[in-house]
Amino acid sequence: MKKIYLTTDYEIFGNGSGCIERCVTAPAAQMMKVAERHGARMTFFVDVLEFIAFEKALEQGFCSANIAAVAQVREQLQEAVSRGHDVQLHLHPQWLDAAWCPEKGWQLNMAYWRIGGLDQKIGYTRLAEMVQQATDWLNGLLKTADAGYACRSFRAGAWCIQPEEAVLRALRQAGIFLDTTVAPGSRTAGELTFFDFTEAPADQWRGWPVADTVTRPEAEGAMYELPIFTAILPFRLRALKKLSRHPVLAPQGCIGDFVGERQPQKKGSVQRAVNMALGVLQNKATQFDFCSLSRAETDFMLAKAAAVRSAGSGIVPIVTISHPKAFGNPEQLAYLLRAAETYDTITLDRTDEPSLWRSASLRELHQNTGYAAASH
Repeated sequence: MKKIYLTTDYEIFGNGSGCIERCVTAPAAQMMKVAERHGARMTFFVDVLEFIAFEKALEQGFCSANIAAVAQVREQLQEAVSRGHDVQLHLHPQWLDAAWCPEKGWQLNMAYWRIGGLDQKIGYTRLAEMVQQATDWLNGLLKTADAGYACRSFRAGAWCIQPEEAVLRALRQAGIFLDTTVAPGSRTAGELTFFDFTEAPADQWRGWPVADTVTRPEAEGAMYELPIFTAILPFRLRALKKLSRHPVLAPQGCIGDFVGERQPQKKGSVQRAVNMALGVLQNKATQFDFCSLSRAETDFMLAKAAAVRSAGSGIVPIVTISHPKAFGNPEQLAYLLRAAETYDTITLDRTDEPSLWRSASLRELHQNTGYAAASH
């Protein structure tokens, strides 16, 4: 049996732009509403560092409507876990030492964009303290709403977990042993964002234990990688995507920019045409992102998920990804859930079931995913 896990990275834009209410809490509330119609659970991977920065600015006396809205974040996350949804850790380190300037907005350190290798800039001790502070923030906030809550899972901001040895060590030290950053077959090498998951197992959707490299299974590893589901779209869908430029819709009133995340280079019309053609011809892995996929692409992803071999006991996790700031069309999620329910071999991660993301040990995680049985 395959199980769809709905996950979303709960954050504003990477350069500090965007309204908390319109880009985060309002669309997140809509996500839960749509999911609950099907009894499904949302798991929010919360960029804790940015909300700690907002709270610090509020304590310093800055009380703009957007800064004050950080209180809505606390309330929403507590309500989410009380309703059976889950909340886990997401980190964008550029928010470390962030400062609010009334004239210029958030001042972030883009040299800290990638958590992978951050120990080489700030030292391992401070890296570990950062992870522990964020974990403590979630545990302290959410155990009051659900005594059984535990922060045990992580996703790196912008997927930038590599080089990862120090990151994995810091996570384990903080009581986190499940990572869900890897999107097999994906690779990006930009000015800020860098990751390369082309060496990750392409067909092990149950996940794998890791030691110091997230893309390399290690049977005795003390951490576990549960990958985001990816697939290579057929040529027809790749061509339609490029030609139609299927839009990712922002929620109403959510305005921000990706300058800090993408830093695009200016290109002429000929170069843009060449890039478009290459995008169609290259067999690049596409993530199961329910905010960005068309209905035809969603159907293809579900068919690929249904075809995954599920030998052994337990379930095969099919991890989706999304962002509230891109959740401008709730029908995309509604369609995914309706379509998933038409398959006999696919079920949904439900609010009335224990959360996989809170598995109490590696042994329990191996059992829950069927990894232990499938590996023998």
